[in-house]
Amino acid sequence: PTGELFLVKWYSEDSEQEEDNDSGMATLMPVTKKFMVFREGLQSSKYQKTMIYTEDIGDVCIFLGHSEAYCVPASSSPGLKPNCIYFVGRNFGVYD
Repeated sequence: PTGELFLVKWYSEDSEQEEDNDSGMATLMPVTKKFMVFREGLQSSKYQKTMIYTEDIGDVCIFLGHSEAYCVPASSSPGLKPNCIYFVGRNFGVYD
């Protein structure tokens, strides 16, 4: 919506879940630990962009999945929280 370019790094860790009754073995499931967001900075040369770490993306919500990502203004829809990442994959949640 703003024309800004963001790069999001998604950190997860395998967590042991309950034992599977059929095999008697525990299952490892990825659990989201954190995200790091970078926004486009000043262009250092014609072919090189600079990405700068940020903790504030303003009124923007970033929606992430394993195959697609998009941004919307939080003010465009009731119930959305600004400066948040909504994610879905093997687990889901809101990161703020």
